[in-house]
Amino acid sequence: MRRRPLRWLARTLIGLVIGVWGVLLIAWLSLHWLILPHIDEWRVPLETRASAMLGAPIRVGAISVRSSGWVPAIELRDVEVLDAERRVALRLPHVFAALSPRSLLALDLRFEQLLVDGASLDVRRDAAGHIRVAGLDFGSSVAGGDDGGRVADWFFKQHEFVIRGGSVRWIDEVRQAPPLVLGDVELVVRNGLREHAVRFDATPPPGWGDRFSVRGRFTQPLLARRGDWRRWSGTAYAELPRADVHALRQHVDLPFELSEGDGALRGWFDVDAGQPRSATVDLALRAVTLRLDPKVDPLSFEQVEGRFSVDRRDDRISVAARRFGFVTGDGVRWPLGNVDVAWRQREGGEVSGGELDADRLDLGVIAGVATRLPLGASLRELLADVRPQGILTGLATRWEGPLDAPERYRIKGLLSGLTLE
Repeated sequence: MRRRPLRWLARTLIGLVIGVWGVLLIAWLSLHWLILPHIDEWRVPLETRASAMLGAPIRVGAISVRSSGWVPAIELRDVEVLDAERRVALRLPHVFAALSPRSLLALDLRFEQLLVDGASLDVRRDAAGHIRVAGLDFGSSVAGGDDGGRVADWFFKQHEFVIRGGSVRWIDEVRQAPPLVLGDVELVVRNGLREHAVRFDATPPPGWGDRFSVRGRFTQPLLARRGDWRRWSGTAYAELPRADVHALRQHVDLPFELSEGDGALRGWFDVDAGQPRSATVDLALRAVTLRLDPKVDPLSFEQVEGRFSVDRRDDRISVAARRFGFVTGDGVRWPLGNVDVAWRQREGGEVSGGELDADRLDLGVIAGVATRLPLGASLRELLADVRPQGILTGLATRWEGPLDAPERYRIKGLLSGLTLE
């Protein structure tokens, strides 16, 4: 007698499973036999629906079915997305979209793969500082409250997105710089339940440098919105085999002023909840002129090389240089060595203490370029007055208070060949 309720429950569950799968099968067959064969008749309603979803006008030149088997695929031709001024912000000559069976389970349009050939995309920073991608605002301060938030949520639910042979035009209305056009763009984005992998390769204009690559792997909280990149954490990698510094600074904000030169760099960048936390950069520059602080004179280098790491945790900032060396424009050479600097500084506040460790420091070289380093006025004046010469090895320094007027300090190291004015 006790087994009868269990048998009834088992039959009920099996019946429900069979019923659900039957409904899904009928829906999938209806899609194949009733909707897809007449897909072009749905072109105008699809344009209207897609325009409402994206919040931007969309035009589709032609639509057809190019598939066989259980997984259908749709081919679209001459797709255009217009911005608020009715300019073409995104042009897709050929789009191949393979539908995913998950669409039926999620009751949402999902694709196993979106393949785009020859896309032409405009990315614009308007006068208010908002970033608009294909006319959609991705720069709103309210996450998910803009057009770009809805599009991003849908985009990062798709399994794979690929662009081949595309072009990107960067227009910066804040800087008023000439548009930057990147050619032969290759973009691959793969999304999972919590993971996102991105790879971007492009060729800059002639004279800018060689083809470069940017890659990243990120994770997000399980219950977070897919498109809320402000909650992503992970690592990004960038590689520029050769770049012209003067052209680059027209479009990129750097923590120091670069006025000329060229070189190569590669870097790894860690992101925690959408905020940069640390970076490691290998660089080799030549014939470069830079200004580390607006209050000091520029520095000219014939050559600069080394690996630099920057890490920020709360109010502590640390910078490490490995195998760092340079040759100044005056022919002064700094041999390869290691230097570690860390200091405490709250956002917008003054330095309250820090530490400096170095394998080897040439006091004569430091004194020679002191007027062009952000050392503090008092320390620069002291070095200019005493004109020290000598070599410090095994240096370990700790101080409390501002760098140029410390309240307490401790210095340990080996000093040889010291001379003072």
